[in-house]
Amino acid sequence: MLTANQLKIFLEMHHGMITIQQALGIGINYKALNRLVFNRKLERVNQSVYIDPLIFKDAFVLAQLRFPKGIFCCKTALYLYDMLQKAPDKLEMTFPHNYNAEKLASFHIHAYRQVNALYTLGINSVKTSSGNLVYAYNIERTLCDIIRPPHIAQVELVAYSVQKYIKQRNNNIKLLMYYAKVLHVQEKIRTFMEAML
Repeated sequence: MLTANQLKIFLEMHHGMITIQQALGIGINYKALNRLVFNRKLERVNQSVYIDPLIFKDAFVLAQLRFPKGIFCCKTALYLYDMLQKAPDKLEMTFPHNYNAEKLASFHIHAYRQVNALYTLGINSVKTSSGNLVYAYNIERTLCDIIRPPHIAQVELVAYSVQKYIKQRNNNIKLLMYYAKVLHVQEKIRTFMEAML
């Protein structure tokens, strides 16, 4: 059986997170995991992941682990792409159309639902400031999302984001215009692009 100190070292090496498989692999059984949760040494995030709340500080990964079908979108995605100076007050995530979002409000998550064909459009892996990978819509999809209902961001935010996007070396205007067409915001995107050029 692992000592409390060995578990602490393991958690520190793994950014405060441990899976059931890892726990079993280092000699912590289900009963011991439940005891650690009961004694508030660990917090159960989902069916197979536990965290030490004193070590684990990445709110984005925590939200992704709790709600694996959620894709970060809108202002949250802009923040992840370093196109927003301040983290949004609430995380924004998009879920499949039929997803039950009852628990989301208690975790400060603003949920959007999307039909499956659009839900999967433009999903990308992006690193958080802690270096962890989460799912967010790519920047082209995000720029389209922030100007279409129900998201519609402030004009200044959209202008700032589009301007920053244009200055990036790896921008993909062709992909942006494709998403704009699919999401029915082609004229709005074109207007913002022309104003920035």
